[in-house]
Amino acid sequence: MAAGVPEGSRDPVELSPGFVYLPRGSGIEVAGRSVACVGGAASINRSDLQEGKTWFPEERINDDDIEAVAAGGHADILIRHDAPASWEIPGSGDEGPMPESWEAEIPACVEHRERVREVLELVTPSTLIHGHYHSAYEHRSAESWGTLDVIGLDCNESKRWGVAVRKFEGEFAFEWVGG
Repeated sequence: MAAGVPEGSRDPVELSPGFVYLPRGSGIEVAGRSVACVGGAASINRSDLQEGKTWFPEERINDDDIEAVAAGGHADILIRHDAPASWEIPGSGDEGPMPESWEAEIPACVEHRERVREVLELVTPSTLIHGHYHSAYEHRSAESWGTLDVIGLDCNESKRWGVAVRKFEGEFAFEWVGG
């Protein structure tokens, strides 16, 4: 939880001018576009982490998170940490064989991506922004509700670790930002 945000709050909190923290399941309107946020992911390297310090059981989305984001209904933009099931993440799995201890976490990771897919279908966005896989990519997906544009973010040292949302003449544009 971000500093200055009450524990359990689902309300957006402006932390500084132009910077709003969106707790899991919350939403906000920006220039007439609805934005929903529901973070969380499963850690494939959980066996290498220390519970309560580098890994937390609550890192995965839960039923309350899904219920909260569903209550907000449709959002034009969905911000997630994990990606939903249904497509491959470019570059994931290219690192060679994974440690055996990580293989045991694959079912939990697959299950989490299925839960993220559930969120996606409840919110029906036209844009999804996510990280988690440290792979900067853009993907277009035909979904039952229409076209979904996906922006996958890389990690800190990359030139594509984030996106800036800019409004030009009533329209939104996404620009890669980073190092």
